[in-house]
Amino acid sequence: MSTRSHIGFIKGNQITYIYCHFDGYPEYNGHMLQKYYTDKEKVENLVNLGDISVLKENLSPKEGEEHSFDGPRADGVVVAYHRDRGEDWEDVQPGIQEIDNFDEIWNTGFIKGGWAAYSYLYNMNDKAFGEIQPGKWGLMFIGRHGKQICKDLETEYKKNNGWE
Repeated sequence: MSTRSHIGFIKGNQITYIYCHFDGYPEYNGHMLQKYYTDKEKVENLVNLGDISVLKENLSPKEGEEHSFDGPRADGVVVAYHRDRGEDWEDVQPGIQEIDNFDEIWNTGFIKGGWAAYSYLYNMNDKAFGEIQPGKWGLMFIGRHGKQICKDLETEYKKNNGWE
């Protein structure tokens, strides 16, 4: 069984995001994003891979190292559907959503699409987006009874044992 998630960034009023099939819970994907994806360029490069099977600390294998969906796989490398499994780009390319304000995000495919349990958003803007500070990750999901939850991932990261 998998815990699906979305991983994306907001720049201006545009959210660009991808689907991640495995390990979307905060203790794994949240931890990986908070620890290994801390600068804008690496975040953009991750999302520019398109949809992924699993998030890892490295975006690509070392030169000459074999890496594919069916194996062999390089240790610690993201597995991307287009690059590593040969899926059509049109089917796995990043989703794009335009929003005018924070409240609109709750009705987008970023939050509600693809059966994603969690959505991780990196704020590339110069001002806070909800609870998410500039240059930081946020964790967003709709909880029990339809409650909209937006948390600063750094705070969650420090609160939870084993994240460091």
